Amino acid sequence: MRRVNVEGATRLADAASGLVRRFVFLSSVKVHGEDSGNASYTEVDAPLPEDTYGRSKLEAERALTAIAERAGMELVVLRPPLVYGPGVKANFCACSAG
Repeated sequence: MRRVNVEGATRLADAASGLVRRFVFLSSVKVHGEDSGNASYTEVDAPLPEDTYGRSKLEAERALTAIAERAGMELVVLRPPLVYGPGVKANFCACSAG
């Protein structure tokens, strides 16, 4: 997971340095953890990833921030939420036993 989410993203950002003004990284709401309670996460909430995927996305965000600062490149980090629909799995799965 780390190889793709961290190393892949940082290699791409390094290659883009000096060629692009803005680097957009598709991260994950998972950097905030598994449960926001009754509220929505905001950009000022502290990251609290609880699994390998969330931790790797947060590590990538931090590494990309350093690269962007060094290269004078704008970094945009998007943390999309889960999307509900037919056949949904993940945290939305309301599987019945039986």
